[in-house]
Amino acid sequence: MSPKYFIREFDKHDHTSSYEIKRFLKKNHFKSLGSGEFCTTYGNDELPYVVKVNNKPDPAAYRFYSIMISKKYVSKHFPKIYDLKTYVSSYGEFKFVVFMERLYKLNNKNLKNVNKTGNGFLQWMMEHPSSIISLKCPNVSSNEWQKKNEVTIKTINAMVDSTSNYATSDFHEGNLMLRLPTGDVVLTDPLCSLRT
Repeated sequence: MSPKYFIREFDKHDHTSSYEIKRFLKKNHFKSLGSGEFCTTYGNDELPYVVKVNNKPDPAAYRFYSIMISKKYVSKHFPKIYDLKTYVSSYGEFKFVVFMERLYKLNNKNLKNVNKTGNGFLQWMMEHPSSIISLKCPNVSSNEWQKKNEVTIKTINAMVDSTSNYATSDFHEGNLMLRLPTGDVVLTDPLCSLRT
């Protein structure tokens, strides 16, 4: 089932609560792949995409996914977003659902699958002043990667700067994923909403 078809099916149902969304996903054989503070990611092993369901208000992530869905800032280091849906919960909270490509957790065991460009990006991420990444990656220079990826760097820095009044950077290995089979390192969620 293509992402476009699945999204059309999703749109045919009432999705004004996370309970209804999770029920729809379960009916379509999606299971939880993991949770963070603000979202839970669901996947079906037969499909090349996942669905992230927002559990509590997260304006920083919504900003990031809105920028990614516009496709103005295309980079192999950002996730492919197929759609972004929003709704207001029964509690009056603004929530969202993201349909995005399936990526894989980046960890010390699968670092061997990271390509040269991915290693440069990973090194740049680890050198970033906001980074709390502790992966044991090859010690490579990020200089070559930086020269070829100025737009990616500017986009990441602009997102962090433009949301500084309600978010902070969130550069840790839980937000770095691996795109297979290409070996690209992907930053999936670079912003963390500040608690109010």
